[in-house]
Amino acid sequence: MLSRFVLKQFLRVYRYERWILNHFTETGHILLLLMFLAGIYGIDTHATLSFQLFVLLLILFFFAFLLSLIPVPEYHFERKLPRYATADVAFNYLIKLKINISKPASHNLSLIDGLDQPFPDYPTLKNFFQLHLKPWYQRYLSYQNWREFLRTLRGADTHVSTLKAIATQEVSCSITPIRRGKLVFSHLTLMKSDLLGLINSRISVPHTDQILVLPKWYEMPDICLTGHSELRRLGLSQSVKSGCSTEFYQLSDYRPGDSINHIHWKSVARHGKLMVKQFQNEVIQKNALLLDTFAENVSHDQFEAAVSLTTSLLFQFKKEWVNIDAIVLNDTLYESHSSIFQMDYFLETLAIVETEEEDWIRNIDRIINLISDFDTLVCVFLHWDHNRQLLVQALNSMQISVMLFYVLDSRISAQPEIDPRLPMFQFDCLNLEQDLTNFSIAK
Repeated sequence: MLSRFVLKQFLRVYRYERWILNHFTETGHILLLLMFLAGIYGIDTHATLSFQLFVLLLILFFFAFLLSLIPVPEYHFERKLPRYATADVAFNYLIKLKINISKPASHNLSLIDGLDQPFPDYPTLKNFFQLHLKPWYQRYLSYQNWREFLRTLRGADTHVSTLKAIATQEVSCSITPIRRGKLVFSHLTLMKSDLLGLINSRISVPHTDQILVLPKWYEMPDICLTGHSELRRLGLSQSVKSGCSTEFYQLSDYRPGDSINHIHWKSVARHGKLMVKQFQNEVIQKNALLLDTFAENVSHDQFEAAVSLTTSLLFQFKKEWVNIDAIVLNDTLYESHSSIFQMDYFLETLAIVETEEEDWIRNIDRIINLISDFDTLVCVFLHWDHNRQLLVQALNSMQISVMLFYVLDSRISAQPEIDPRLPMFQFDCLNLEQDLTNFSIAK
């Protein structure tokens, strides 16, 4: 009950704060603060003369208010957004703007693109900040925490763009998404400062557009993904390796482990570096990725790191010409029926994936039925418990190759005991980029 009351007060303070920021210029903010301080120190008119400064600033704001009553010109606009963006990577887009400049208020114009701002309830905030995992004296929600989560829900920070006093123009805007998922633009606001430069007049036009923000991903060292294709003779997609058959595919840079017999000496002489011939596999294999989404005792940073790791694996396999034919998420097998748009489909799926309250990996028979036709399964786990160990044992008994990645949050969990014979690699969500840089497939 008390927490809900506190959130209501947070909301009131936030709306008042946004009103002040939106309706006053930077100069107006400074003079408004100065007027407030002068009013406090000028209560006793016999002890100080600061009340005179208060009256002067009050008159100044009064005339600025009168000047701000001049209406903002009408306008029409169209956003030109890219298809995708990537979390923590800035992207540019254009706003095609048409302003009615026949009115006298066509100078000192600026524009700000508005993002949709949802407001969370207390259970959502409690789960996001993992308050139940903290000591009792830290289980409180500050206004700063609340604002931080509002920014996360919004997805990005928008910036003010200065406009020219011309009828038709294209405004270039830049935004850096801070999370994956859908970034929703809800309105566009045209602002005009008064002649004194203190108060903004505003007019907002609602117009919804959205862009899908893909998960953040990192560069990884080479991964040699091999399966039991020779035993199973299954699959639909082909992988490319150095020297697997007599059918030539392409040339590539030499990597440690490549056969010396397949070095293409003419290309070495031409490019000045070792080049090897790649051949297309005669044996075809199917590969799949599995992402653990069970939310119990998992922090927000930990889950986001697991999604980023899964995305990084997808890009690395694409770089190595290894097809990933499906992704297993939330007890569902996601397969693309088009090889051309397969990567886009998987990235779109990972962009909107959420955690699950139930542990769907407990249903081992269901998962086995989903992936029984695959040769290799790459698993990204958030837990390493009895159910997941049973799943790996079942996969090994079916001669399905497994490669295991485990993401932990060192703030709330310790490293589990893992059989050194298992091909498992551990990463801390707090140092994911550094861990991936130092990652080596050799164990």
